[in-house]
Amino acid sequence: MELLGADMEVNHTPVLAFIDSDCVPQPDWLERLVSVLEESGIDAVAGRVLGLAPEGLLGRYEDGCSSLNLGPRGGPVATPGAGLSYLPACNLLVRRAAFEAVGGFRLGLRLGEDVEFCWRLQAAGHGLFYYPEAGVRHDHRRRWGAFLRRKRDYARSEAWLRRNSPERFAGRGSLLLRLALGFAAAGLVFQMPAVGVAAGGLVLLEGLAPLRRIRGAVAAWNPPTLLMGLGRRLSAALLLEGRSLTRYTAAFWPLALLTLPLLWPLAVVIFALGALGEWLAKKPSISPAAFLIGFGAECLAYSFGFAVGWVRERGAGLGFRIGNFFYHKPAKSQGSPKRIV
Repeated sequence: MELLGADMEVNHTPVLAFIDSDCVPQPDWLERLVSVLEESGIDAVAGRVLGLAPEGLLGRYEDGCSSLNLGPRGGPVATPGAGLSYLPACNLLVRRAAFEAVGGFRLGLRLGEDVEFCWRLQAAGHGLFYYPEAGVRHDHRRRWGAFLRRKRDYARSEAWLRRNSPERFAGRGSLLLRLALGFAAAGLVFQMPAVGVAAGGLVLLEGLAPLRRIRGAVAAWNPPTLLMGLGRRLSAALLLEGRSLTRYTAAFWPLALLTLPLLWPLAVVIFALGALGEWLAKKPSISPAAFLIGFGAECLAYSFGFAVGWVRERGAGLGFRIGNFFYHKPAKSQGSPKRIV
């Protein structure tokens, strides 16, 4: 077994252990991960990442809400239906054979390389597991400039991941809720209450959507139980959509709200849903005020970075296709291929 750094040569040990230079492992970190790897038959395992110095607003926010912190519940990773999609490379053990079988980390990626690596591992049939009891403490960025740049860069890496692994992002979000958002915005801007009512109807349809799949069992259900279940499902969808919209569009809200101030109520509702959804998902041990400041700043930086990354990735793809059209036209047939001796 070997701890690998950026400048260390890989030997032929059966297990590779990865930890960042700005992380401090707990005393039994390695032993815990090795035991899980050996007993479960999986090929990669990682533990929880907490803050090294959870002090100040950003230190406390990152300790509980960093994307490296996958939470207190363990389980399978990157499989269909799994709540976790990747394992962070700053706290990771991988079987050498599996690592080499998929080609290791992709060269050239500054961020997101662990996400892409985990997806290739899972696609090749290797099992991944999250074991939060084996923790490390990460020295998070606690200065505003470094914090915002990091979130921006994370988002740019996601834009690359979306372009290269679109199947991993398919089916996220609700079309009905997004249509409802459009109707609600139009109703506010044009002062048309009927359009707002239509938006409410679409939200109701989203809540009733599961009925078409369970209609055979509806008659046997207790109506209060059915309504409670549908309410939970609709609440979860609203919170998920609020988190997504806030994270990916917040950078554009200031201009939109200055141009169309009537959209303020809708923006407040979306942000409230996004913040509540994030709070319930992370359950950080910080004050609501500190959380809202950190969450709002993160969403502003993330949405800006994602927009820049999306334009860059789409532009690169468009440039490649245009260049291919003009400079790589298929050659005309010259009869039978020539034999090279």
